[in-house]
Amino acid sequence: MTTGATSYLYNGSFKRWISASTGNRDFPMGIATFKRNASINFTTAPTAGGSLTAQWVSSPGGSNGLPLLEGAILVSKTAPNGYWTISAADGLTGGNYTGTFTASGIAGIVDVTQLVLVKRPNAVSPWILDGTHVTGSGTLADAILSRTGMSGFSDFGIGSNDLTTLPVSMLSFGGQKEGAVNRLRWTTVSEQNNRGFEVQRSADGINYSVLGFVNTSAAGGNSSAALSYMFDDNNPGGAKYYYRLRQVANDNHSRFSNVILIKGEKAVTMTIEGLYPNPANTRVNVMVGAPARDRITLLVVDMSGKTVLRQLVNVEAGSNTIPLDISNLSTGNFFVKLICNSGCEFAVSKLVKQ
Repeated sequence: MTTGATSYLYNGSFKRWISASTGNRDFPMGIATFKRNASINFTTAPTAGGSLTAQWVSSPGGSNGLPLLEGAILVSKTAPNGYWTISAADGLTGGNYTGTFTASGIAGIVDVTQLVLVKRPNAVSPWILDGTHVTGSGTLADAILSRTGMSGFSDFGIGSNDLTTLPVSMLSFGGQKEGAVNRLRWTTVSEQNNRGFEVQRSADGINYSVLGFVNTSAAGGNSSAALSYMFDDNNPGGAKYYYRLRQVANDNHSRFSNVILIKGEKAVTMTIEGLYPNPANTRVNVMVGAPARDRITLLVVDMSGKTVLRQLVNVEAGSNTIPLDISNLSTGNFFVKLICNSGCEFAVSKLVKQ
């Protein structure tokens, strides 16, 4: 278990005593850098106190009992990364609660408002809708699902009709100069039918050549857990190089990662190194230099100081390129800010939205 001033993460099961009273109890579940908190807020007190034990299960929840219709949302699948399970013991009975679950690092989320919290008695039973749906919120990286008026405890899943199943869901891709080599690091959230990664390099960001190939670490090319990779460019003769990955599936289909630029020694502080393109219309890439692997928040702020876009991202040590979707922003001038875990904050020159 790791703790901090404002947040903490528990790997494994988490048990709490629940008194026969109303109020909120948090269960900070997670794996690696993903906090998948389960919040149980009793609005009607249990008839008798006892305990709740919560755990994140890193296995697909399946589609037994689906589809379900929640208003206009057709729930036809659950997230492949896993689900929460919460069990009552030691005499805990009764009570109604609002369940709020944070779905961090879940592959395939494209619209948080299309997420629905589903429930089932156990792993072999069908998914059902319990209580009253609350519209999904948060970000793609940290989506929030909730229902009010729930009762009883069992499995809780991330349901939607818009969970895009991607061959590989990338958590981070970065690199830095270490001595005489340029070291690349990347982490995947999940992999399906993946053969591996072709590493490519370019001196101008346009014309790329192949440096090598890194085989997947996923058994059979499939994994629902975070996997980390590393590759060394042993002959970086130029002053700067662009790098990208071509993820190759077992059926030979492929797609490219974001592009990163390594142009000097490793970063000693967290910095925003630039934006491109700028002006931009639908997407802007934020170049971030990080002294170590970290989780940061990128903010887009309008000229009045109001935050209009917020995105939580994971960065590797060295150079990182973070794409931001700005298609929903109005035309005008903005600032991009970075906030790191230690509270540091950096602003860059204006972002111009066309």
